Amino acid sequence: SLFSTNQNNDNANSNELSRQDFFQTMIKSSAVATATAFMTLSSSPLPANADVTSKIASQASLRYIKRSIKELEKLEFVASNNDYSEMKQGLRSPALSEIRKNAKVLIKGGEDGAEAENLVASYDAFIKDIEKLDGDASLGFRGRKGMELYPSYAQTMKDLRAFTEVAERSTSIPVAN
Repeated sequence: SLFSTNQNNDNANSNELSRQDFFQTMIKSSAVATATAFMTLSSSPLPANADVTSKIASQASLRYIKRSIKELEKLEFVASNNDYSEMKQGLRSPALSEIRKNAKVLIKGGEDGAEAENLVASYDAFIKDIEKLDGDASLGFRGRKGMELYPSYAQTMKDLRAFTEVAERSTSIPVAN
């Protein structure tokens, strides 16, 4: 009876050891598989660098910004007539509504270039002025007297053009020789 109890314990211990061995084997094999996969992936050609991808995306964003200039130019008459509601609608048009997103793409694409600081500074100036233009249109729409839109509009156009010039310089893709 004592022997059979020890034998049952030995069987239980052997089952536990085999489970333990099983899990250790699984852990080791998964580690080997992971290492093999890593080695295989690291020896293959790497995908395009994020900087190159950002620069390629910057080209499309730059085209969008240039279209935005044309749309903003259409609002010059609205600004000179102080048509507050039309200005607010124009600033929310599809051509101008995603200007921030595309400008951020341009900034990301040029963040490692010589013009990075100028790009951020010109973007900040443009955003400040377009928000002032929108704020002036809102105040005029609500009835505040003497709200002139044209000075804010002119400064916004000047800053958007300056941002575009800096963006063009910073998004040029260097050609390998």
